[in-house]
Amino acid sequence: MHTQNYHNYKEKRKHGNIQFPFTIYKCMIPDFFTSYPIHWHPEMELIYVEEGMCHVTLNLETYRLEKGDILFITPGLLHSIEENGLISSVYYNIIFDFSLLLCKETDICNTRYLLPYMEGTALLPSILKPQMKHYSQIRNCIKALIGDRKIREPGFELLTKSRLMLLFYYLEPLKQLADKKYLTENTSKIQQIKQILFYVENNYSNPITIEEAASLCNFSPSYFMKFFKSATGTSFLQYVKHYRLEMAAGLLVNTDRSVLSISEEVGFHNHSYFIRAFKEKFGKTPREYRRLS
Repeated sequence: MHTQNYHNYKEKRKHGNIQFPFTIYKCMIPDFFTSYPIHWHPEMELIYVEEGMCHVTLNLETYRLEKGDILFITPGLLHSIEENGLISSVYYNIIFDFSLLLCKETDICNTRYLLPYMEGTALLPSILKPQMKHYSQIRNCIKALIGDRKIREPGFELLTKSRLMLLFYYLEPLKQLADKKYLTENTSKIQQIKQILFYVENNYSNPITIEEAASLCNFSPSYFMKFFKSATGTSFLQYVKHYRLEMAAGLLVNTDRSVLSISEEVGFHNHSYFIRAFKEKFGKTPREYRRLS
């Protein structure tokens, strides 16, 4: 399925802005969160691990990321991240939309080098490690982007775009090293998971039962629970709760609605439980989260 045809659980967060869809996040596990659940988005994402170690899944395959590793997440790939036991991790997310780089449709840079990533036909190795070919050039590009992230002088957008284009120049040889299993393995399972996540996205305000979700894949409830936990690493009910809390966090920051109305909007009809669950996930009450965000 091509990216432009995805429904979702596509991640809701906007990265950057419409005019310049590029951003960098510095993340710390477990200081900021212990895990970020399975999701996907139409942007490209790079993860560079500065310190420590963590676990990631990419299209349902699990990998361990260590210091210096670079993870490539092309548009539309399912992915998640979580802590590796008691080991902490510091990493950077570089996320950008290809609209930032695209020119005319007939431009050879579009048709030969950029559009294949958007269409899911250009593949890269899952992880680039320090001992692998082309690592140093790609790491230097990423470190430069990270170093430039606070620049807001006139022309910083040109500098960022030029660094991204240089990055794709260095990525080109890596296509020969790509793992082609993404084209064949787990295809059916991935589409089933996406169908389930799409259902949650469109129904999270209402009660959701395991029986309803299981019926989407023509599974029995017991098999569905095993299937979802095996594929995502979390139970279906935990995933729904996490999704609702993420939606609540967004409403707290971006609206002035009351905490009670927000809890009901995202599907928590027990207000006390919502407060407890929110604090367990974010380390703050909803009001504290709103005040400090």
